[in-house]
Amino acid sequence: MIRVIGLFMLVLGVVGAVYGDEPRAVSSDKFAAIHRMIKRQPGEWPWAELPWTIDFADAQRKAISAGKPIFVALAAQGSPVGCL
Repeated sequence: MIRVIGLFMLVLGVVGAVYGDEPRAVSSDKFAAIHRMIKRQPGEWPWAELPWTIDFADAQRKAISAGKPIFVALAAQGSPVGCL
């Protein structure tokens, strides 16, 4: 099965290289419009605008001074990713 998938990927790559179109230049106006469209907009990812830190001691100091709890985000394997 893996050999079949590998062969398929190889054939797909060769066909794409032979019959694919050449890259086309993009005007600066069109590039700017596309960039604005795909760029993250304010409020789109509210969690990314939070003051995350990877230093637990720093998060603890900030939490004590603000009188707030600490939120710890964990990765899939249980390792801490960031504190808020």
